[in-house]
Amino acid sequence: MHFSHPHLKPGSQFHPQWFMFGVSLIFLLLAPRLLADHLVFKNGDRLSGKLVRADANGVIFQAAMVGPSTVPWANLRRLRTRRVFVLITTRFGLHRGRIEWRRGQIRVLHRGQISAVFLPGQIAMIINPVLYARQVNAAYPVWSGWHGALSAGVSLVRGTQSVRSFNGSVNVSRATPRLNWLPPSSKTSFAFQGNYGRISQTGKPTVLTDILNSSLEQDEYVSQRVFLFANALFNHNVAQGLSLQQAYGGGIGWTIIKNPIATLQVKSDLHWTQQAFYALPRSRFLATSLTESYGRKLTRAVMWTESLSVTPAITNSVAYQTAGQTSLVIPIYKSLSFNTTLIDNYLNNPAPGFQKNSLQFNSGIQFSL
Repeated sequence: MHFSHPHLKPGSQFHPQWFMFGVSLIFLLLAPRLLADHLVFKNGDRLSGKLVRADANGVIFQAAMVGPSTVPWANLRRLRTRRVFVLITTRFGLHRGRIEWRRGQIRVLHRGQISAVFLPGQIAMIINPVLYARQVNAAYPVWSGWHGALSAGVSLVRGTQSVRSFNGSVNVSRATPRLNWLPPSSKTSFAFQGNYGRISQTGKPTVLTDILNSSLEQDEYVSQRVFLFANALFNHNVAQGLSLQQAYGGGIGWTIIKNPIATLQVKSDLHWTQQAFYALPRSRFLATSLTESYGRKLTRAVMWTESLSVTPAITNSVAYQTAGQTSLVIPIYKSLSFNTTLIDNYLNNPAPGFQKNSLQFNSGIQFSL
């Protein structure tokens, strides 16, 4: 059995399978062109390819056989995507559709109609739906997505006196979304700092150094720079006669500076505090804190950070305290670095016989997660 066609010569055959193969081949060859996003510069130059992502500053566009290029909005005359994208505004609004840039405006198109119009400063990010589903909107296990550093150091002396000293720290955080170039939604942070020392000598009493500090904080962002937070802090310091200090509260924070070189953040909170000393009854009071933290890359890889916290007590005027910390991280190899840290804690109401100030100098190896 064979098919005939009126325009075929007598005796020739029409093969539908070859015809469908040809149509499919032509479609595959033209599909990249048909599905390509198009970008037009102000000087008239044109590019076809795909929009990778965009933010308030400009777009990242990848043309055929060319790597990704960053183009400011001001240099564009027109941009039109063939694919659907997710647009996230600075107020965490969400819009889906094809993206068009024209006459200084970013337009979201849905079924060929304009559904929303924005200026560049109003958007936080434009990304494809797959990336949004996997990295932004997806739930992931509580044990994954943590970033930060672990450090440890040790000092041993054997002689007339035996000295053992250990220090370690953990500073990790888990942000949502996980991609650091996306606007933040929430962040969980955990920090621990410990210093233990023991000096012993035959016939002499043993001297101990035991200082432990830990904190847990949950941030919820109301904008790209402003967030509300709840926290819990725990302090133990034998050098000041402090068995345990607990503080629970919350407040507001503001990220003043955030760029690849430097970060500056200030926070203010109100918290309930309970102090337990070895030789004094427990005290409970309401206090407030003002904290600033600053980090800066001194070179391409060396990082310097510092923080200062002032904590006046509202219902117990003598129980005010301050704390300061500065550290320098020098890379050694890949994820390994050398860390040196100076910590100063001032407690105005220590146990009788103890000094108000406690100073620590720690150094060790740091591993970055």
